[in-house]
Parts: sequence; C-alpha cells; structure tokens
Amino acid sequence: MDSGSIIENLKDKIKLIVEKYEKVQHDQVGLKTENTGLQSELEKKNQEIKELESKLSTLQYASAMSGSNLGQNKEARQKLDKLVKDLDRCVNFLKKK
Repeated sequence: MDSGSIIENLKDKIKLIVEKYEKVQHDQVGLKTENTGLQSELEKKNQEIKELESKLSTLQYASAMSGSNLGQNKEARQKLDKLVKDLDRCVNFLKKK
C-alpha cells in the first residue's frame, strides 16, 4: 500500500466518524427536547394527581360526615382530629418563626 491510498483511507474513515458524530449530536438534541417535554408532562400529571387526591380526601370527609352509621362517624371524627392536630402543629410552627 502506498502512502496516498493510506491517506485516502484515513480521510474516508475520518469523514465517516464526523458524520456519525454529527448524527449523534442531532439525536442528542432531539432526545433533550423530548426529555424536557416528558418532564413537563410528568410535572403536570403529578399536579393532577395531587388535585385528585385532594378531591378524593374531601369527598371521603364529606361521605364520612354524611354517613349515619357509627363506623363512619368514628372515622370522620378521627379524620377531623387529625386535621385539627395538623393545624395546631402548623400554627405552633408559625408562632416560632
């Protein structure tokens, strides 16, 4: 093999490597964009979950309060006691600041 063919061979390999590098760079940009979109969607879904959990909790409290049997009233009382304790803890925390 002469030096001219070796140089041409190296040029071809370098060109191929550069093309692959550019493709990888392009793919990376696309993946970053997709990742950002998915993170945004995940954040929205997490917020939606929190809102639905809050609505569920409210409905459970309302259901327990409107229930006529003793078990439901006891459950409602326990939930209200927990809420009052949480509120007291928050008030005490705010007083310390």
